[in-house]
Amino acid sequence: NGLFHEFVTEGRYGNSGQLIDGRMDLSASSGYWQVLADKYDVFFRRMPGVDGLVLTLNECHVPVFRDDRIRSDLSARERVARIARLVLKACEAHGKHLILRTFGYRPDELETIRAGIEEIGRPVTLMMKCQPHDWHVYSPHNPLITGFAERDTIVEYDLALEFMGDGRQPA
Repeated sequence: NGLFHEFVTEGRYGNSGQLIDGRMDLSASSGYWQVLADKYDVFFRRMPGVDGLVLTLNECHVPVFRDDRIRSDLSARERVARIARLVLKACEAHGKHLILRTFGYRPDELETIRAGIEEIGRPVTLMMKCQPHDWHVYSPHNPLITGFAERDTIVEYDLALEFMGDGRQPA
């Protein structure tokens, strides 16, 4: 769909003038924050039937908590909180719901995401896997599951070992 293509490609990296030395400029004064706010506003005005958004912070074009991919005077925690508040504000302005995914690869990434969520200051629904990373039988439980009792939480499970390549189910 043309709208999705426009939403995803325009304003990515250098298209919005925010790519500096191969890293995204997410400093406090970066124009990208306004580009992003405008994009979500346009998206909701053009797609009024959408109930809300799931915001993922990893495996995306701008992983805000990854210092190796970002130039900023804001800490990773502050960037997580700022993008969540920005998208939440757009959702609330249009009567939409925000779900924030907590997916990260390493414990330090989960900790940064956790700290950023605490800084948001407003309720947002969380979505997380039952393990900290991807589904592995011997992985520990995701520590964020019990860390936010005051927030609605969606926990993803892999009951058929889909991630392990054993996703066989009877037809």
